[in-house]
Amino acid sequence: MQNTISNYSSQIRDEWTQYNLKAETLVRNNTPMNYQVIVKDDKPVAVFTKAYKVLPNEEALKVANEVTNRMGLIPASQMSSEWKYNATENFPDVFYGKKNGVVTKMSAMYVSPEPVDLGLGSDSDPVKIGVKVGNSIDGSQGFGACVFMFRKICGNMSQHLQSSKMLQLSTAELGTVRNLNTQTITSASFIHRESLKIEIVDNLIENVIKGADSVVRKFKQMKQDQLTKEQALEVARLYPATVSKSVDWLDYNKKSQQWTPKVNGRTMYDAFQDVTDILSHTSRLGFDAVNHGLQLADKILVRQEIRA
Repeated sequence: MQNTISNYSSQIRDEWTQYNLKAETLVRNNTPMNYQVIVKDDKPVAVFTKAYKVLPNEEALKVANEVTNRMGLIPASQMSSEWKYNATENFPDVFYGKKNGVVTKMSAMYVSPEPVDLGLGSDSDPVKIGVKVGNSIDGSQGFGACVFMFRKICGNMSQHLQSSKMLQLSTAELGTVRNLNTQTITSASFIHRESLKIEIVDNLIENVIKGADSVVRKFKQMKQDQLTKEQALEVARLYPATVSKSVDWLDYNKKSQQWTPKVNGRTMYDAFQDVTDILSHTSRLGFDAVNHGLQLADKILVRQEIRA
């Protein structure tokens, strides 16, 4: 059987010269294929079908800056030093992720200038509520936005995510983002498709920010709700020892290899802060593991109905 040699080339499909970013359709034997390669800084970073739509990180960031400024938020780097108790002194406006030395994803964080107090009197617990906006060109994450908070008492930053719902939104659905997120109303995201438009990005960020009031109500409720043994054991089962052996409401018996929960007097809010505080400040876990851990905290400790 004679082997034939195929010739491959590419055609420019989309191009943003100002960002040195291109989407090239792959061509085999002079026939365009159903695949495209994303090229950043003259280096291929991902291959997708033609259904994928590239949203440059720079464009996503530009819209995020415009929307958050319009809604009265400031970049997290502009927080006063008293709110950066455990954060790095030179807190960046944008966090970037790289693949093979090329920047492929970004996360930008914004906060409200004025704090919200989740407690009363001696139980004062001021926090800053904000929004994190993320995007990628390599498929590592779809465009998305979520609510997060900085806690002044310990400098604990917890990104409050809803991990079970990845919302692929149409323009018509954007008006009901808050209804679609029935659990914590904190996040929304979608896969890049041909229907992706800047207007969708703008509206999605705005609707997520508007949902932040529900996060405040949720945390106030969690200050009243007691941590259950079942929730504590879920933390033991799903988290690495870095987390589960660091909280004081779990005991581990090496001989029996069994966990014993000690939850008396511990609220869901206390437990949530314990877990997210460890995740925010540990050096033993990588970026992806920390993000996964924050999602687990939401899944285990936050998923209950908001009471009026």
